[in-house]
Amino acid sequence: MQMNTLVEAVLHIDFTETANLPKQIRITDVSGITIHAQETMDKSLDISFADQLAGVYVAQIVMDSKVFNNKIVKR
Repeated sequence: MQMNTLVEAVLHIDFTETANLPKQIRITDVSGITIHAQETMDKSLDISFADQLAGVYVAQIVMDSKVFNNKIVKR
C-alpha cells in the first residue's frame, strides 16, 4: 500500500499489492472528526482534499484485520 502524505488537492492511495482485499478507509482531522469514510475493493483510490483546510489529518485503513494509520499533511 502506498499513499502520498503531502496533499494539495487529492489524496491518492495505491492498493496494488492488496487489490483483492476489502478495505475500510477513514480520514479524520486532528480533533478526531471524520471527514471521509468508505469501504472499497478497488486497486487505487483518490480522495478530494480540495475543500479541506491546510493542516494535519490521519488516514486509518483497515484490511484483513490489520490497522494502518498514516499522517497526511494538507498544504
